[in-house]
Amino acid sequence: MSGTAAGRPTALRILSAAALVVILLAGVAQLPHQWRMFVQPALPIVRLWADADAQHRLQYADVSYDLLRAVEAAVPADATVLLVTSGDDVRGHEYRTFHRALYVLAPRPVWWQSPAPPDDTWESKWWISAPLDAAHVLSTAADHGADYVLIAADADLDLPGRRLLESSDGVLVQLDAGQPAPSGHPLASFQATGGWPLPLAGALLVIWAIGDALLALAARLNRQPPAGVQKLALTWILGSGLCSLALLSLDRLGLTLSQAAGMLAALAAGWIAWRAWTGWRRHREPVDESRRARSAPPGGFAQTGPSSEKQPINRRRAVVAGVLVAVIGVQLLLAGVLAIGQPLAGWDSWTSWGMRARTIFLGNGITPAVYADPSRAVTRPGYPLLTPLLQAWLYRWLGAADDRLAGLVLWLFFAALVGLVYGAVLRRSRGRVWALLAGAAAASIPWLVTLSGLAYVDGALAALALAAAVMLIDWLDDGQPGALLLAIVAFALMPWAKEDGLVIALVLLLAAVVICPPWRGRRGWVAALAGGCAALVVAAGWKLVTAGSPSAGAFLPLTAATLQANLGRITTIWQIVRENLMSVDFALIWPVALIFGLSTLALPAVQRRAAWRTNASILPLATALYLCLMAAIYLFSSFQPYYQHVLSSYFRLASQVAPLAVLWIAYTGSFPFVTTAQASIPRRGG
Repeated sequence: MSGTAAGRPTALRILSAAALVVILLAGVAQLPHQWRMFVQPALPIVRLWADADAQHRLQYADVSYDLLRAVEAAVPADATVLLVTSGDDVRGHEYRTFHRALYVLAPRPVWWQSPAPPDDTWESKWWISAPLDAAHVLSTAADHGADYVLIAADADLDLPGRRLLESSDGVLVQLDAGQPAPSGHPLASFQATGGWPLPLAGALLVIWAIGDALLALAARLNRQPPAGVQKLALTWILGSGLCSLALLSLDRLGLTLSQAAGMLAALAAGWIAWRAWTGWRRHREPVDESRRARSAPPGGFAQTGPSSEKQPINRRRAVVAGVLVAVIGVQLLLAGVLAIGQPLAGWDSWTSWGMRARTIFLGNGITPAVYADPSRAVTRPGYPLLTPLLQAWLYRWLGAADDRLAGLVLWLFFAALVGLVYGAVLRRSRGRVWALLAGAAAASIPWLVTLSGLAYVDGALAALALAAAVMLIDWLDDGQPGALLLAIVAFALMPWAKEDGLVIALVLLLAAVVICPPWRGRRGWVAALAGGCAALVVAAGWKLVTAGSPSAGAFLPLTAATLQANLGRITTIWQIVRENLMSVDFALIWPVALIFGLSTLALPAVQRRAAWRTNASILPLATALYLCLMAAIYLFSSFQPYYQHVLSSYFRLASQVAPLAVLWIAYTGSFPFVTTAQASIPRRGG
């Protein structure tokens, strides 16, 4: 990061370094806040790691974990339960009780009746409003086919039937006393057996084999395939996504989760054996030095100067590198404590994703309870299943729905994201300290760390978007088919992570066509056609599976009339979006990126071209377009009040593309010396 006799650092390099350092310092400065807000409250739960039930009991707080587990043991798996509450705290204790019941009692449908009146707010969609008396409870139970009523209210309801459970927390009634009393059955354990590390390693090894096979195929098509940390990161990001899609495909072919796991394990074992055999043969063959020669360095950039020469160890660089590695390690540790030290803690992590993973595991496949249960309409059962299937995959190997290990999936995505930023920047710049600075900046975005630690799928989508962008830029730069193949796979997996992923995929591909229009070459439209088709096929395929699924309807019809009626929301939406983007919880990345971009316009022509006239300029274009589109969509929100929708979700949407901003800043500063920059900056097009 400092000049030598071969040339002085460019102003663009200095600007990029300053931007990355500001992001890094702002993120590190938030560590005490993250510790107080997220880690410190979780420590009492983490200390109980040896006892999963004790962890859940403490985490559930005012919701009776023991009551729900007793109901789970007493009620058959195909029964329907009606939860009745008092209406005294419908948005607090009762709201949490209903969602915990949905989670613990899965796959059983659970309906919620409360005397609280509906008020057109989003939360009131969760409960059935009816008076708290026996007649109305029986009527609601009949309307929804409930066989059992769980009364979690201080009310003496004279219900016919058989009382199966009775405690200070609630009463369970079997309505049809003519039916035999259900016999107890073993509970689905929340704790894996003592030897769990071995099957967990097996589950991850299969995913590695799937990703490694894909990377090996890409390597046969590429002159300079991804290697080192970049390859390892792509192996997890793409391998895990392909594993999830394979589980869906095998399920549609009629295989159970256990059968699919066995088939994928057998294929992975075959691949690992083949890799071992070919590696052994290669080791025995004489080394052909001519095969090691490369016609061009990674990325197709003709790097010269100090960044590409082997330099003696520099103590100052070594110290800086050590500090940056330590920062990355601390951020990974913080996310790891949240992700693996406790049961799923983020609200959506267990209501929207973990609940489906548990249902898939208990049903040994993707049953209609996963996506077609009307009692779960408020949890958006039509959401894609990338992470639920991966979590269910781990559960199948562990033999238990141990949701304390479910967060490992999202933590690995976060670690892979940081590794991919480091590997991609190293490949482009040949500067290890520069790549570490970029990786540390990406690892220090507080919201990204927190969301990954709390097992929100937004971290996985951010990693997939980053992989798609990195490989898309490689394809636009060099035109190597292997890069295009990996980009297509990443684009296909993005809508499988979350519906927002389709929007990110399309804006990235639109940016590629804008930056590389057809009259400059075919690479832009080839990528747009191939990547767009892959993303649309996966999104449409899942829509066909879930056609007719119940939905709470988060958005109003996308019509001109709706838009005109809601134009008055613009000011409020803008204020909330601006506060989100300016927040230090994003490590100031958005104002820093804006200032950085505007500052580059005042640079000399060669350096200005390095910032704006390369294929990497798809990154700021796609990011800005996505942030604007997702802010505009709140004009159609059906939430009441609508601003709660913005407050609760926009920061997650922005987190999905935050690493793209870091990558753009790091890429533009990857040509550090005047002599190098003038010779080697890749031109836009292809």
